[in-house]
Amino acid sequence: MTQHRVAIIGLGIMGRRMVGNFEKHPLFQVVGVWDPLEQSISKT
Repeated sequence: MTQHRVAIIGLGIMGRRMVGNFEKHPLFQVVGVWDPLEQSISKT
């Protein structure tokens, strides 16, 4: 099976939830995140 590499743009409520769900799924690998607020990145 191919593992899909994803990046999340925007780490508000939905973005953080998506990162968590992608990390739990064996077919996805989070390779990057971005948010204009640096504090949002450190929360993730």
